Amino acid sequence: MFSDRKKHCQPYTSEWTPCSTTCGTGISSRVSNANPECQLKNETRLCLLRPCPTKENPEMMIPHGHHVRKNHVCRATIRSSTPIRLTDEGNCTSVAMYQPKFCGYCTNRHCCHPKVTTSKKIQFRCIDEEGTILIQREVMWIMKCNCTTVC
Repeated sequence: MFSDRKKHCQPYTSEWTPCSTTCGTGISSRVSNANPECQLKNETRLCLLRPCPTKENPEMMIPHGHHVRKNHVCRATIRSSTPIRLTDEGNCTSVAMYQPKFCGYCTNRHCCHPKVTTSKKIQFRCIDEEGTILIQREVMWIMKCNCTTVC
């Protein structure tokens, strides 16, 4: 019976939704039937377009020395200058440290969005009143950003 279902399963996976936040950790989701039951299921992944501004770093994390090239409206894709631990929306932090890419800022009322992304499985350590557990989470990994007039 399972083989019949698999044989007649029409594969479907939607696009990921935009990140739920413009800075800090957010959530992106999609639906897919790429599972043994061939049933549409909601999938989520963490996303981090850019860190949020802080008092210490009001322009966020735009590295010193990076400049906008002539005739360009932005420095769209920026790599973290130092390794960081990723965090989720709760009490979990990545076990390893990473140097992710972020979307920068645009001029002329353009907005910077991810253009090319992939998903990575990353191990997180979560701490609560019952102790520590390790979990794997899907995380959006930015490869390239671009500036568009759609904000």
